Amino acid sequence: MAGGAALLTILLLFMSIPERFLILSADILWCFGTFQAGRLAGKHARLHGIRTGFLCSALMCGILLAVCIGMDAELSARVGLRSAMLLPAGICGGICGVNTKIKKPPY
Repeated sequence: MAGGAALLTILLLFMSIPERFLILSADILWCFGTFQAGRLAGKHARLHGIRTGFLCSALMCGILLAVCIGMDAELSARVGLRSAMLLPAGICGGICGVNTKIKKPPY
């Protein structure tokens, strides 16, 4: 996620890119980050992947809402659509994390 954010920053600084593309790229990064958060939490918990992923995505939605309120951005349907994108991403990440194989040390 950090690499994608760095690439997005470089593109923003040195190129003239339409705002629509930047918003789409940021949304993709939010979804990927939410998936990774759910995956890592599910891998750590090893139990209740759907609930763990849902809690991770709810936390990310809360962060998104706090950022929008902090920037005095208009709370439009776009925040709701982003939240609707983040919830399945976090849940899928939680399920994938719970179902990953446990690495066993060699004997």
